[in-house]
Parts: sequence; C-alpha cells; structure tokens
Amino acid sequence: MTATNGHAANGHTANGNGPEPDFDVLIIGAGISGIDAAYHLKKLCPGKRFALLEAREKFGGTWNIHKFPGIRSDSDLYTFGFGWKPWTGIPLAT
Repeated sequence: MTATNGHAANGHTANGNGPEPDFDVLIIGAGISGIDAAYHLKKLCPGKRFALLEAREKFGGTWNIHKFPGIRSDSDLYTFGFGWKPWTGIPLAT
C-alpha cells in the first residue's frame, strides 16, 4: 500500500498520465513512526512531495499485525498515540 501527497501509487499522476513523480522524501513503513513522519512533513514542509510506503495492506505496523486481547502495558496511551490526534474514547483505565 502506498500513500502519496498528489500522486497515485502506480507512479503516474493521479489522472493516470504523465511521467513518474519525483519525491523529496520517501518514508518507508507506515507504523506509528512513519504515519507521524508523514503528518509532520505535510504540516511543517507543505511544499515537499513525499510517498509513504507500506508492505502490508493496512497501515499501523506492529500494532496492526499483532493483536493482544487483554494486554496491559506500562506505557500510557499518550506514548503510543499522536499528540495531534488525541484519544477521544472512553478511558481505558481509571
């Protein structure tokens, strides 16, 4: 799966015509770090062209690959989340 800012994953422009795009930045892996890198790149460097590549069909990295029902962690949700997209669900622990 590939996410890009303005170009289709097949290397052509979004309308299917034109040469392969040139990217300023290539982000490998759409786990928590890759997603965060893409967000900050788009926000802080809006003129940069980038592609986010992921080998799997879904983004999310380890937390998408491995499911841990009932797992407890010594890290809080803020550590495993994004400051720019805070948890809005019900508290998981009180």
